[in-house]
Amino acid sequence: MKPRQLDETALAAFESDLKEVAEKFLALRDRYFDIRRAHRRQQAIQADISQATLPEPELKRLATELEDLETKLESQLLSWETVKEPFWQALRFGGLGVVIGWLLRGWMSG
Repeated sequence: MKPRQLDETALAAFESDLKEVAEKFLALRDRYFDIRRAHRRQQAIQADISQATLPEPELKRLATELEDLETKLESQLLSWETVKEPFWQALRFGGLGVVIGWLLRGWMSG
C-alpha cells in the first residue's frame, strides 16, 4: 500500500491549528497562575483581617481588596466550557501527529 502524499495546504492548516492550540494553552496556563496568585493574596488578606490590631481604615481597605479578589477568582474559575475546545484540539492534533509520524515512518522505510 502506497502512503498518501501530504500537500502543503494540509500541512499549513495543521501548523496553523497547532499554533492556535499552543497559544490557547499558554493563555490557560497564564490564567491558572493568575488564579493561584490571587488565591495566595486572598489568604494573606484574610490572615491580616483576622488580626484585631489593624486600624479601621486598613481593615476596610483589606476588605475591599478581598472582595475584588473573590470576584476575580469567581470569574476566572476553570470550567469545562472554557477548556473543552483547547482540550479536544490538543487531543485531536496530538493524535494526528502520531498518525502522521507513523505514515512518514512507513513511507521512509518502505
